[in-house]
Amino acid sequence: MIDKSKKIIVCGYEIANNIATITEALATAGCRVDSLVFGVNKFYQESKYTSVIQIPRYFQIKGGPRIYRSIFLFLYFFKAMRTYEVFIFVWGKTFLPLSLDLFLLKALGKEVVVFNCGDDVRYRWIQTKVNESLGLKEFTGWDETSKSTYLENSSSFIKTFFTQKIEELSGCKIVSMRNQATFQKAQMYLFRFSTPKVVDNPKTTNDIPLIVHAPSDRIVKGTKEVLEAIDSLRDEGLEFEFELIENQVNSYVLTKLKSADIVIDQPSTWIARFAAEGMAAGCAVIGGNNPQFEGIDDESPVIPFIRDPHDLASKLRDLISNRDKRQLVMDESYFYWEQHYSPKAFANYFNAILSGTAKIIDPVQSHKEILLMNSRNIFQNILIRALY
Repeated sequence: MIDKSKKIIVCGYEIANNIATITEALATAGCRVDSLVFGVNKFYQESKYTSVIQIPRYFQIKGGPRIYRSIFLFLYFFKAMRTYEVFIFVWGKTFLPLSLDLFLLKALGKEVVVFNCGDDVRYRWIQTKVNESLGLKEFTGWDETSKSTYLENSSSFIKTFFTQKIEELSGCKIVSMRNQATFQKAQMYLFRFSTPKVVDNPKTTNDIPLIVHAPSDRIVKGTKEVLEAIDSLRDEGLEFEFELIENQVNSYVLTKLKSADIVIDQPSTWIARFAAEGMAAGCAVIGGNNPQFEGIDDESPVIPFIRDPHDLASKLRDLISNRDKRQLVMDESYFYWEQHYSPKAFANYFNAILSGTAKIIDPVQSHKEILLMNSRNIFQNILIRALY
């Protein structure tokens, strides 16, 4: 089990309730754990943290000028080095500029784990090309109009490239996924996260199923395909309810999930936050499920979502019209959450990471060649050749 004599700090940017839920799960497991939030996503303003470090008002750590936050983090780092034995960083955010503290902490013998959550290490243009090269366009490919929205400039490339490289060079333990680790070279652990229960037990499906989709970004989450699929099913006369949730805080979403039957998350290769919350609410989930690409052999009950409204409509039609199947998938989803994404499961998973017994994910063998083939300019090509 986790060495409970070691004090833990969970810190970084709150992109998807990860700091709050990791802190709570480890505290529930009996660990001594504090949390420090550098910034909060608008959907999680209501997140509750266990043993939050008290931050002087004048530093305005959750807002205000960046210089104040940078000064506070720089000063607090020296106290943290003396206070904590285990450091958990979320979303590529650490105490010092350029994440130089990762090297210092490792030199001091600290245990350091970095949780990458998405665009902190994903350069979307090249990642889309990587997925297409590996035959995954149906999961994450976009049409040309959508792609143009995410044509990042060189600063985005540099940020994601060097975030990944510094983490790897520092020797810390990296938790991530292949569908976001665009420049992965070192081994990593599969990204899992703690998801508190939404309902106490598997629930009975409604006679008229409620379908919920809650995109934070319509392009990324495939909302265009979702709405086309829903419209086609309505035209067929199928009986169901549908709610599109946008610009609502997480607590509102969780309340809706308690009465929902089917959750549509996003076209991807593995489970994301909303999908895990859906399973914790006992819902059937349509979302990311391609374990082979992620380098694991853990098939989940999530029904794969690809960017094809006809395919999505077919999968929804099956769940809507077949009550017994819908109930079976709902039950399987809840039990899968208990085994893999509940707070208790997370504590066991994190212990496996610290002890080195968690499953390792290797980079794709042809990864460098794919990156070079899809780099967008000479500058990117040179960096990949020199530092990959």
